[in-house]
Amino acid sequence: MTTFVVGIGLCGLSLFLLLGMVSYDPLPYSSYVSPGPPAASNVCGEMGNFFAHRFLNTWGLSALAVPLVLVYWAILILRRKEVRRVWLKVIGSLLLFFVLAGIESKVRFPVAEAIGVVAGPGGVAGTFVGERILGNAGTLGSIIILLTFLAASFSSARRRSSANRRRRLKRPWR
Repeated sequence: MTTFVVGIGLCGLSLFLLLGMVSYDPLPYSSYVSPGPPAASNVCGEMGNFFAHRFLNTWGLSALAVPLVLVYWAILILRRKEVRRVWLKVIGSLLLFFVLAGIESKVRFPVAEAIGVVAGPGGVAGTFVGERILGNAGTLGSIIILLTFLAASFSSARRRSSANRRRRLKRPWR
């Protein structure tokens, strides 16, 4: 019963975050201060706009991957799959978000600035990865390094271990 509640809760949280980010209104967070703060026209209300502002300015457009990762976890939980090595999957997911933000900062998608992300393409994380860590690697070198880390983040989130794969190769009939 608790796994069902956790799975449904993660689905609800991911839907809330996705709707909040899609309907993000940057107006309440602009530098212009009017006599009365305007109400956010976000579908999820003030709380949805608050979280959308934080996620989009931290991760840029790659923040849209957060609800997708939450839905993936919810599906695993609802299908009653055993989630092993949770800490490794969480680290792989964080690495995925950093890599996506870094790719966004190197490719420079203009959409992020158009929707009101003040931290620039990739958000704060993308600026950190793109300029501080990969600043001297050049655009192509940075993309190659980031794609390598992207492959590492996906491989850390995989379900089967290498020992399990080797066992299946030895005895394929099982």
